[in-house]
Amino acid sequence: MDILLSSSPFLAKSTGRVVVLRPYWEYTKIVYMMNGLRNKFNNNDNIKQKLLYTAGIKLVWKNDYEDDFWGIYNGSGLNVLGVLLMELRDQYIESL
Repeated sequence: MDILLSSSPFLAKSTGRVVVLRPYWEYTKIVYMMNGLRNKFNNNDNIKQKLLYTAGIKLVWKNDYEDDFWGIYNGSGLNVLGVLLMELRDQYIESL
């Protein structure tokens, strides 16, 4: 609940670093992220349109948080957040 009530993404991430994770979290976190993104964009036409305007552009989350799973840090990383956003964008475009 502390993560949900955090006043910023930075505080949410900091709080999340000290909680005990479910044993299967590494296998499900991408599904949860995609569900969260889908809910976020489905409930806000303004940001959904902004995402659609990026059609054909590679999306990369560069960060200074040493997060090379969700994004790119110091020039390397998996950029899973960028990949999920591009997948969601493509799904929206296909449904038009």
